[in-house]
Amino acid sequence: MSNDYYEILGVSRNATQEEIKKAFRKKLLEYHPDRNKSPDATEKFKKINEAYQVLSDPRKRQLYDNYGQSAFTNNAAAGANYTEQIQFDFSDIFGESFDSIFQNVFFDGKTPFDEIFGRNKTRTKNKGRDIELNLDVTLVEVIKGSERNIVYKRYESCPVCHGSGASKLEKCSYCNGSGHVSQIKRTIFGNVQVIQDCQKCNGTGHIVVEKCPHCKGETRILVDHTLNIKIPAGIEDGLTLRFSGEGDVARNAGIYGDLYIKLRVLEDKHFIRQGKNLITKITVPFYTFILGGEVRVNTFDGEQIVHVKKLTKVDTEFVLKGYGIPELYNKKRGDIIVKLVPEVPDSISQLELDLYQRLKDIDANK
Repeated sequence: MSNDYYEILGVSRNATQEEIKKAFRKKLLEYHPDRNKSPDATEKFKKINEAYQVLSDPRKRQLYDNYGQSAFTNNAAAGANYTEQIQFDFSDIFGESFDSIFQNVFFDGKTPFDEIFGRNKTRTKNKGRDIELNLDVTLVEVIKGSERNIVYKRYESCPVCHGSGASKLEKCSYCNGSGHVSQIKRTIFGNVQVIQDCQKCNGTGHIVVEKCPHCKGETRILVDHTLNIKIPAGIEDGLTLRFSGEGDVARNAGIYGDLYIKLRVLEDKHFIRQGKNLITKITVPFYTFILGGEVRVNTFDGEQIVHVKKLTKVDTEFVLKGYGIPELYNKKRGDIIVKLVPEVPDSISQLELDLYQRLKDIDANK
């Protein structure tokens, strides 16, 4: 499988969010380990999830388009956080239809040309940092699903100054409260209007006269945040859940980033997961294979009984249908496969030893 996120999902580089979401669902069904038994299905499943986490987030997608995967492994993307945008009315050259190409790219869905001609004076808010957490889940939670209250630290807007960082403000005289300034520059295309954040007020449109005593002018505070999350039944190890708006808030009353929780399924003492099936080994007396009998199996839905026939082979597997792991999407459950293992005692009485010797002699005289 390619390492290119677009190729992994099978979409073009200009695919819409709806097309990306549709392709993601299709790929999940195709490579889910419960459905796809190929050896590399799990690895492909994780790559598909990784690709979607980036391409479904407009900010991360823009970084990926500019810098590739290196944007998330080093500081290559640091230069992407610029505040200056060069504006030029290309519709004069290519026609009015060219203006529509830039819809939803700059200024919250407005075209860059709206800024030039005064049709939009709203400053785009910064988005806060995304938070990534790891969460251990038990096999019981994988089978039943669960809810968790998780507590983590994040930055929230100061409740006293509401993110302004001040107890007293005044309008910035340099930008007259607009938060940005513009100037005309001469280029090979002609005169170009450059719009950038006001350096005096950092694009806020106001000047802090007195700092907020609660946040000390930082506009936000670090708090312990509690979030109730639902863990769906049937999750795979390594699956990442995204919670929009649960990350850090940006400074100056910006918007909240997202929270990403990577789930790690803990090993169970009694069961081994194999796709949507569970395998368990139970030790029983050797004579159970000869004489037959009943073996009690503790499942996640209560105790079940396996009926062992006389003269059962040691490697025989017993299947408890519908007691395994549910599929993530349709909740159809797998099975529990029971493997019986003959018990070898640590000690033995003289009577038992004599009986085993008699059995050995009988077997030898057949």
